[in-house]
Amino acid sequence: MVSNIWINRVMQDIHRFMGVYSSNELTPPLSYPTYIIANFSRSYEKGTHFIAILFLKKDLCIYFDPLNLSFIPRDIQEYMHLNSRLVYQINYTIQNPLSSFCGLFCIMAIMLHVNNIPLIQGITSFHEDSEQNDNKCVRILEKLFKLYYLEQLW
Repeated sequence: MVSNIWINRVMQDIHRFMGVYSSNELTPPLSYPTYIIANFSRSYEKGTHFIAILFLKKDLCIYFDPLNLSFIPRDIQEYMHLNSRLVYQINYTIQNPLSSFCGLFCIMAIMLHVNNIPLIQGITSFHEDSEQNDNKCVRILEKLFKLYYLEQLW
């Protein structure tokens, strides 16, 4: 399982990535688009599950939970609705319940968007709930980071 610190380090050079936050310490977006990864747990609790929130415009955000859980912590729900008029939830399960790769799947969702690859296209390329999705995620992330940094050179 990845940690807040590891994700922040990997994503530190990604333009408009705000960071990883506990559900009770979410920071409002300063500009658009902007991206965060949130932990379901509060700051004083052991981390449990990561989700990604992509604020695409002032009034539009996308909520992505790789496990597609029916439960969204109240802190996260309130945060999204305070900072966006329209909240779209992606209802597609790409993380197997036995997997601990939620942080990597969230990074992938953000990296798809920053590389101008339609989020739905990238996510639906996975078989729902498959154990092979962890390996596929790592392979895709490798390509997405290479693409991102190649674009930054030009």
